[in-house]
Amino acid sequence: MALSRWQQVVGGLVVAALAGTVVLVARPELAAALPTGSELVEAAATLDPTTVGVGAAVALGALLALLVAFTRSAATDDDRFDRLRERPPEAVTADEATRTGSGFDEDLDRAERGVERGIEATRDRLAELAARVHAAETGDPVPAAREAVTAGAWTDDRTAAAFLGGPELTYSVVARLRLWLDPETERRRRVAATVAAVRERADGGAP
Repeated sequence: MALSRWQQVVGGLVVAALAGTVVLVARPELAAALPTGSELVEAAATLDPTTVGVGAAVALGALLALLVAFTRSAATDDDRFDRLRERPPEAVTADEATRTGSGFDEDLDRAERGVERGIEATRDRLAELAARVHAAETGDPVPAAREAVTAGAWTDDRTAAAFLGGPELTYSVVARLRLWLDPETERRRRVAATVAAVRERADGGAP
């Protein structure tokens, strides 16, 4: 079951707190260098109240902006995935479709649940589409286009390149953290990003 957005935010804060704890345990001298509670109180007493108020307002605004950006990003990914189900990627190049939309839906369902067979089937299907679209746009033979997909040279989208590329292509740290916090949503995001990249190339976009 996918986690709620608040659960993901809280989970991220917990991970950050745990990471800080591990660092302090491994490096106790860092903990000794931290100010005590009384020192913090004394320091706070010397601050201008106006400065404190402005700082608190800025910090709160930054936190709210982060939450809004996170929510919008998740909503955008969900919308892209919904559009993917309504219009499977074979619609990009209909003559290349080799399986029905319902079959692709089944692969997507398995991929979202983390079933390896579904992930591989989805990846293989999208990789072939990406290669043929890349070949059509560049004039390269299809085998060379497949090599470009494996190398990640067919797109500037890091997520799409990593999803279809070889093991040397990696996801961002944020993407890996999202997969740990909410696997289903992150797998969905990766597929949606890949489909969007294929469609962009099919529409004439350069990598």
